[in-house]
Amino acid sequence: MNNFDTAEVLLNHYIHLVKTNADAFLYLAMTKVKMHKYGEVSPMLKLASLYNDNDWKLHLKMYDIYKEMGDKDNMLYHISMVIEMGQTKPEYYNIRAQLYLDKGEDMRAQYDLEYAKNAKQ
Repeated sequence: MNNFDTAEVLLNHYIHLVKTNADAFLYLAMTKVKMHKYGEVSPMLKLASLYNDNDWKLHLKMYDIYKEMGDKDNMLYHISMVIEMGQTKPEYYNIRAQLYLDKGEDMRAQYDLEYAKNAKQ
């Protein structure tokens, strides 16, 4: 049994006892990504956001998890949630602009790039 297997077992046990800890679901999702159990990640993230959907840091962590999985639609959703929750760092707008460009949404990307440029000044 490796460290990720041990973490998975312990987190599953903790979740079974507590059931409403968003961080536990998030850490279990992160563990499953490291174990390449991608099919089990989304349900864990949905449960994490069920218990703590108004935390921009949670959405930023979810963005990172989906980035590691290569899921651009969910990356876009979660970086947008970070921005909508008031985190207006230019880097977040630049990230979202690149995701919009990847989807062919040039006008939205241009708006975010302009915002990021003006925010830096």
